Amino acid sequence: MANGEIVAKYKLALHVKLLDAQVAATDGVWMDMGDYAEGTFEVSGITVATVQLRGSNAAVRPVNTVHGTQLGTDITADSHRDVAILPRWLKARISAYTSGTINALGMLKTTK
Repeated sequence: MANGEIVAKYKLALHVKLLDAQVAATDGVWMDMGDYAEGTFEVSGITVATVQLRGSNAAVRPVNTVHGTQLGTDITADSHRDVAILPRWLKARISAYTSGTINALGMLKTTK
């Protein structure tokens, strides 16, 4: 898999891979959240690194080097994060990296 790929699509949910086995700082890939209302995200594999969930409500997909707005606080240890209202575009960003093999998965609930 790669950053920004769909793992599985269900009738009422979408399972996505925001980051896939990353071993360096990266801006991640913007994913379209237009059909999804809320989500829960799992970040794992952090040894010494900082991961951020970033959002944007831009009219069109931002380029991946655009950071958007941080959702919540920095993630510096493996954890789950809930986002009650998803922005139009979402990505995971590794803003600082020393070590670890970082994955970020999301399960999104549909608006339909």
